[in-house]
Amino acid sequence: MKKRNRLSLVLLVLVTMVVSACGKTSSKSDDITLRISYNLWVGSAGLFIADSKGYFDEAGVKVKLVEFANPTEATQALLSNNVDIASTTLDTAVMVKTNELPKQDLRVFNLTDLSNGADGIVAGKDIKSIKDLKGKNVAATIGAVNHFLLDHALKQAGLSESDINLSNVSPEQTGPLFLANKVDAAVTWEPYLSEALANGGNLIFSTKEDPDLIIDGMMTSADMITDHEGALRKVVAAIEKGTQFYYSNTDEAAKIVAMKLETSADEVKAMMDGVKLIQQDEVKSKMTDGMSSLEARTQEYSKFFFEQKLISKEIKAADLFDTFLFK
Repeated sequence: MKKRNRLSLVLLVLVTMVVSACGKTSSKSDDITLRISYNLWVGSAGLFIADSKGYFDEAGVKVKLVEFANPTEATQALLSNNVDIASTTLDTAVMVKTNELPKQDLRVFNLTDLSNGADGIVAGKDIKSIKDLKGKNVAATIGAVNHFLLDHALKQAGLSESDINLSNVSPEQTGPLFLANKVDAAVTWEPYLSEALANGGNLIFSTKEDPDLIIDGMMTSADMITDHEGALRKVVAAIEKGTQFYYSNTDEAAKIVAMKLETSADEVKAMMDGVKLIQQDEVKSKMTDGMSSLEARTQEYSKFFFEQKLISKEIKAADLFDTFLFK
């Protein structure tokens, strides 16, 4: 009988070790390296600074940053389990949500920044307004954030995509195509937007006219929230510290971000004029009391992609967001 008890105890220990190795521990376990995807976007300043200044280590969480060319690729990496957290735009989160596996249940759990002029449509000098795009060649990426921005701007001007010649190219190539005079206009973001303007481009629309149009945040799976809630909270705390550092030590912070974006600190400061880094008190407000605006924006994204036949079903905000940070 004693032997059986000892054997059962050994088996129990072995089973516990196996479960732990598989990452199925309780939410108290923070012993994990969280892989966070990102693209070269100035609005990720809080993330870049947290990594450079060692704030993740200080918070007691292990993090590995994984670079992708654009938000779409960065978020799709969640689908293949190549990353644990994606830095993404809200519209991209809506699109990727429709492609998740049943057990993934991807959720946006944090907001990081919003575009306040850092995304826009740049055109040749003879094009003065959105209405002047009629019949012109415009570079954008079908199914990406710049496609949504273009559609939004066209509708405000009383036009539709049928009024332009849409060139579907990868997001990071829209700006360079315009600079090479291959298209009449391009939908792009910083740092490409500033480069286009510095080389003779004319800004005919930007998110400064609609600052809640493009919102960035962080997405993960429901399992990650269940199993590693503590680690996720530490990640958010470290990024919050990085965000606060930018505003309290802007000169040093701009240099850190500039190294990541391979540009100058002055250019980073200029780009940040078109971006608002969202601190946690405002995140809480937007994701709890102000949830109605996020719901409306989610519905707008979902309807657009559904009408474009880019997603098979519309997404509801209730299925997209998780507010565990504020409970």
